[in-house]
Amino acid sequence: MKQLRQKYYNVRWFCEGRANFITKYPEIVPVMVEAGLIRIQIGIETGNQHILDAYNKNLRLEEIRETVRICAEADVLSIVGNFIVGGAHENWETVKNSRKFAEELLEIGKGRLELTTTIYTPYPGTPMNDHPEAFGLKMLDPDCETGPGDDYCFSISFRRMSYSNRSIQEGYF
Repeated sequence: MKQLRQKYYNVRWFCEGRANFITKYPEIVPVMVEAGLIRIQIGIETGNQHILDAYNKNLRLEEIRETVRICAEADVLSIVGNFIVGGAHENWETVKNSRKFAEELLEIGKGRLELTTTIYTPYPGTPMNDHPEAFGLKMLDPDCETGPGDDYCFSISFRRMSYSNRSIQEGYF
């Protein structure tokens, strides 16, 4: 990587990474930084282990914490973490837990970590997409006439809640 960087005049780049991969191979991060890595994006998803498990993420909260620490210590300039909000397994208690987890991560990645949210959208072929009602979800626009024009234009209705996606996002940050 160092040779590529020298050949291409100190190119700067960013990547997406998985926390469980980074914690398995932490020694790669300083090498990536030396090769010009300035930003890494990781899927945090939630601050609730049972939700990570329900989504089959094969990821532990401790791996996320450790990834932020590894990246900060390796001098990655910008760490971006994405939370998924509004999923079938969320309620106000899980939102509160995720917010607390976000605050903890911000402390670990002080000055380097940026957190974002995105509304949960089930992928085609998954149980939550094929049978949304079984998970308390309602597909409002199956033809994507009012959405962004791709296959993933869903709006989430909670089983026991009637809050909007926006209020859920605002509950996080």
